[in-house]
Parts: sequence; structure tokens; C-alpha cells
Amino acid sequence: MFNLFDKVRVKKKNITGVVVDVAQQGERQCFVVEADNRGKIEGGIGGESDYAILDCMSEELEHI
Repeated sequence: MFNLFDKVRVKKKNITGVVVDVAQQGERQCFVVEADNRGKIEGGIGGESDYAILDCMSEELEHI
């Protein structure tokens, strides 16, 4: 289980960040993660000078 402001790693992208939002999609939860480092990330939202935003399901994340 992940909560707001948990420090996490997105497994398949090997990117660390912080959970900044939690949303319910049917019976599943979706977690919005803000990357720790600036830069464009494939599949993420944001440009080269931004902290990328990624939408992830719990199985894609792990606590760090």
C-alpha cells in the first residue's frame, strides 16, 4: 500500500520519486509520481526542465 508523499521507485523505468496523488480507477488505485530529477521521461508528462509526472499502478512501484 502506498500513501501520499511516500518515496518510491518506478520499477521498469528505475526512476525514484514521490507519490503526489492517489486516484481510484474502478477497484484499483492509480498513483501519480513526481520524479526526483528534472528531465523528460518516456511515458511521463513534462519537459526537459521539469520534474516528470508518471501515472503508475501499485505493481509498478516499490518503497525505497
